[in-house]
Amino acid sequence: EGLMGAHGVLSSHPWWPEVRCVLNLESTGAGGHHRMFQATPGQAGAALLRMWSESVPRPSGSVLAQDIFSSGIIKSDTDHRIYRDYGDAAGLDFAFLEGSQKYHTPNDRTSAIRQGSLQSSGDNLLA
Repeated sequence: EGLMGAHGVLSSHPWWPEVRCVLNLESTGAGGHHRMFQATPGQAGAALLRMWSESVPRPSGSVLAQDIFSSGIIKSDTDHRIYRDYGDAAGLDFAFLEGSQKYHTPNDRTSAIRQGSLQSSGDNLLA
């Protein structure tokens, strides 16, 4: 199934019992805004979305991708599912989307990241 790092955190990290929220950072590209694309369903996810959208300088995202992931159209997954399904932790899933044609190719280099992308991500995640 993969996602062994997330399983390892759940099963052996001493801080895991204290975790109440997971912000999962993914990438399918080389920059742009870190867009939120999945949220834990239910009241916990709704509360996180509300807090996030009201507190970050540049909120960007949609949970439409969550429906696509759930349908099985995209044969991929993220650590968010592991934390949600096995760790019972509310969370939000974010990804860089620009430059996706370079993702996992020889052209997937740090030099391809658009200037300001990491700053924007940090500004939103630490708000």
